[in-house]
Amino acid sequence: MRPSSVTTAGSPQELADLAGARRDLYRFCSAAFLQAPSPGLLDAVGDGAFADDLSEWAGCETVAKFHALGKSAEDGGFAEQARRDFMQLFQVPGAQQVTPYESAHRDRREVRGKEVAGLLFGPAATAVQQWYRLG
Repeated sequence: MRPSSVTTAGSPQELADLAGARRDLYRFCSAAFLQAPSPGLLDAVGDGAFADDLSEWAGCETVAKFHALGKSAEDGGFAEQARRDFMQLFQVPGAQQVTPYESAHRDRREVRGKEVAGLLFGPAATAVQQWYRLG
């Protein structure tokens, strides 16, 4: 069942099938983003069954991307690369730092003759603070 057919009433079985497919997709997404990919998750992606199930209601481009992901999962280094990518994206290990302040991304300063980002509580932060006081 394609997403466009969801807007029209379907049979109870079609609606139940769509609900089951959505449930499985939400489970997959939560497993993919909640923690680093496990061997079981990577095996599930690699066997192609998930992409085949997805083809019942997702567009061809999405399904093709999942099939390509499944093919790359067969590579021996895929599991380690997927774990590394997850850790860099969500866990920020080592010397990397994610700052909660926008000013660190917007404002610049000069260090040893080079312009660098990372000025905390600079002009952007001051402007936001003044804006809040006006509102």
